[in-house]
Amino acid sequence: MISNATAGDNPAQLAIDIGLPCPGTRAALVIDRVAPNGAFGGVRIVPDLRLDELKAGARAMSRKLAFINVPLGGAKSAIEAAPELAGPERTRLLEAFGRAIGPLVRASTYLPACDMGTDESDLKTLLAAARLPLTGEQVDSSLATALTVVECVRQATQAAGVRLAGARVALEGLGKVGGHVARLVAGEGARLVAISTADGALHSEAGLDVERLLALRQTHGSRLVLHYDGPGTRQMPHRELFATPCDVLLPGVRSGVVDAPTAALVCAPVLVPFSNAGVQPEAERLLLERGALVFPDFVANCGGVLGVDLRSAGFGARELETIVATAFRDVVTLALDTARRRHIPICELCRAVASANAAALEEGTGTGPGGLAVAMAAGPAALGRRLAWRAHRRGRLPAAFRLHALRRLMEWRLDVTRRRIEAWSS
Repeated sequence: MISNATAGDNPAQLAIDIGLPCPGTRAALVIDRVAPNGAFGGVRIVPDLRLDELKAGARAMSRKLAFINVPLGGAKSAIEAAPELAGPERTRLLEAFGRAIGPLVRASTYLPACDMGTDESDLKTLLAAARLPLTGEQVDSSLATALTVVECVRQATQAAGVRLAGARVALEGLGKVGGHVARLVAGEGARLVAISTADGALHSEAGLDVERLLALRQTHGSRLVLHYDGPGTRQMPHRELFATPCDVLLPGVRSGVVDAPTAALVCAPVLVPFSNAGVQPEAERLLLERGALVFPDFVANCGGVLGVDLRSAGFGARELETIVATAFRDVVTLALDTARRRHIPICELCRAVASANAAALEEGTGTGPGGLAVAMAAGPAALGRRLAWRAHRRGRLPAAFRLHALRRLMEWRLDVTRRRIEAWSS
């Protein structure tokens, strides 16, 4: 049951304590911004529930949704329990949480998703208990997130004058998203010189074998760091990962992991955090003063929500890959170029764009390119995209025209963001 609700750090934020009939467990939900279509955010299972972390995560969700112009607010929830909890005990816990948040879920006030420590099967259990069963094929949100993370790494390294092929990469976290990121950056020719898990970290200047790491993860979980051996490889404490000499640092586990003392250890010229709010404000300031490029986490990790948005519109993994490699890439490169020319940090620019998008969505002025008359005035291509979208929504669009419908959806999403950044450029 929902036992207490209090205002968060801003007037729109709501923090809710959730009582569970399971001894030794507690849960909480933070809704950062209540939008007409609801608030979206993952359910995580963590051994130490921290309300400040949930608040930061919910705020990051609001920013990433606003940045890609999806008309939803941000949220985040957590159940305090051992992530490795399994069997009937795990099921009972998820069902209890699902029943507790059921009224919010059925009213579309809160739209839950997978997060740290949970997977699709957990989400199905939770939503069934909430009396809103999960149906249809779901997006692999971890792969979707990894796709945007690695695209941002490509563009950020290029902007910083770092060649990704051969670059030394240090990766915090080898979980669901981190595993995909490791494989993708290795595919780009980068050298993964350090990784960490909950049980420690590994370093090898020659580069770690990604496929071997992933195979060990399958067998040993986070204890893989205790079983990997190879020439020149050494085990080290988790914190030492941040001091590793490297070209790209990828913080990807918990909110606020890079604080001011940790920032003092960092020597990487490029940071692309993909954990929500992974770099604390003071740490960001210190890193910027030293000339590092600190990329905004809410842009890097927006692939998961982008994938869910595309899935809800009737598109799949192939269309997601197309958008990441085209419209999303173009927005990222434009933002980096604009930040360089305006002499402002990329994080500052993207936060301003997200805020402007959110304000326009709340006012009802940021949801699209206009109606039929606007499409006709824009020419045959715009009219074709509009007609393709209408046919797609009715299930009558031939496969050959799906790209036109996809481009129409992007007119409501990333094209709005692109125009917002272009306004900064002028």
